[in-house]
Amino acid sequence: MKWSAPIQHVQVVEVGQENSQNKDTLFLQSGAKRASGACNSGKAFLGPPRLYHELQELQHDLSVVEEVTLLVGTLQGTYQNLNTTVSQDWCLALQRLIRIKEEQIQCANKCRLRLQVPGRPDKSGRPVSFMVVFNTPNPLSKISWVNRLHLAKIALLLHFFTL
Repeated sequence: MKWSAPIQHVQVVEVGQENSQNKDTLFLQSGAKRASGACNSGKAFLGPPRLYHELQELQHDLSVVEEVTLLVGTLQGTYQNLNTTVSQDWCLALQRLIRIKEEQIQCANKCRLRLQVPGRPDKSGRPVSFMVVFNTPNPLSKISWVNRLHLAKIALLLHFFTL
């Protein structure tokens, strides 16, 4: 990636500034284990698209369990392990899992480095750019990388003016 575009044209895009479901986004994921830090989960990084999908599944399941809870409340008879207390416990457990998944997504976003890189112009001559997403081992690594990119841009600019 580092030789595909002039460094001056590479821009860091922070999370929330563009559509995260952009079809032009390329996710490069490392199979390495996470270093210790705020995002350490003890397993290989799944990447936010997978986390978002898992969150959607949990939210769907919570919706279904809430409906089941309402139906269980209408039962005429008494049944072991099929009462509103048990179904409400399911709801609470799913809500806890949803909160955990949301925290994982926030942590993963703190470790994601998004770069907008210019590409070749399209057939009509309009400029085209694409998004590249790197997953850093921890938030400090991301900050360090961004700082080094900005310092490299400044160094190139200073070198240009000294010529």
